Amino acid sequence: MNQLHNSQHDTVLALVRCPDCSNRLAPVNACSYACTGCERRYSIDSGVIVLLPKQLDLNKQAEELTWQTHEHEGKDKPAWMALVHKRDEIFHFITHIQTDINPKGNVLEIGSGSCWASSLIKMKAPGCHIVASDVSPAALQKGMQVCSILGAIPDFFIACDVERLPFNDGSFDLCFGNAIIHHLSDTVMGMAEVYRVLKQGGIYIGAGELASGRLLSMVWRSKLGLAGKRGQQLGVNERIYTIDQWRNLFLQAGFKNVKIYFQPQWQHSLYHWFPPLYYRLIGNFPEVILRHMPCAIKITVEKD
Repeated sequence: MNQLHNSQHDTVLALVRCPDCSNRLAPVNACSYACTGCERRYSIDSGVIVLLPKQLDLNKQAEELTWQTHEHEGKDKPAWMALVHKRDEIFHFITHIQTDINPKGNVLEIGSGSCWASSLIKMKAPGCHIVASDVSPAALQKGMQVCSILGAIPDFFIACDVERLPFNDGSFDLCFGNAIIHHLSDTVMGMAEVYRVLKQGGIYIGAGELASGRLLSMVWRSKLGLAGKRGQQLGVNERIYTIDQWRNLFLQAGFKNVKIYFQPQWQHSLYHWFPPLYYRLIGNFPEVILRHMPCAIKITVEKD
């Protein structure tokens, strides 16, 4: 499916702009757009609207290769494997995150990956316009298959860079991201872009992120740590911040009221014994101790 219906084109064009020069887009034909400023062309590839900037750094280019060759979610793998692989995250989202998401109007998911969260949000709010976005077109194409299994299809799949979002100012009522912020090359710039595309009073909810004390975060990012090893192997960004660093990056991006919640109740794992045991051990620790240990967090911020 390369084409969109006429009504879909109208909705898309009301939301998007050129990621390179910020001018509006106009339809060229049923499966492509052109910038009215720099005249760059953008295609619709197998249902994915590709609005990536002309220049992408190597870490973001690596995301596409990672998605194409992923052992569970790769291009040649069946869609059900992606759901099995993300079983723990999906369970956590349904039980601890989705209850706080009250979507209305336009909703954007950044770093959608295989798009299961966008599908579940669409299932909860079928009347909303849901945009699933990711820097990898291959991820979104797999996401279409995953959403078909779940039975709720987001309205649009848009390949884009979080640090140069191709959307007009104040386009979205809600933005959601799951385990995405720590992959960004310039975290403050990415969150400033999220701030820009949110409407006044719009909310960003971030899940699946990790906080740690300064010393342990340095070990985590080192060559000996899990994040450091994964970053070296895949060529993608793997960052971990302290609670104060998390709060400051959102403040620098323009948000005022930053709420961060520890989530030591994430005790499920299909593939490894360590996460359930670790979270069971720290589950009753007070926040004064948790802030010095690696722990899952949820972030909620509102655009004043």
